[in-house]
Amino acid sequence: PKALLKGLKYLFSMLLPFIWAFGIAYFLNPLMRYFENKWKWKRYLSLIVV
Repeated sequence: PKALLKGLKYLFSMLLPFIWAFGIAYFLNPLMRYFENKWKWKRYLSLIVV
């Protein structure tokens, strides 16, 4: 029980940066698409602005 909780805590701490990155990318993607479609920017330019 204690070892299992310790292992899960360790696993969660390892995955937390990836979870944050996924969340940020999920919320910024519509903004990138807006720049790409509205002003016909290339993806790399939209990425730099966002």
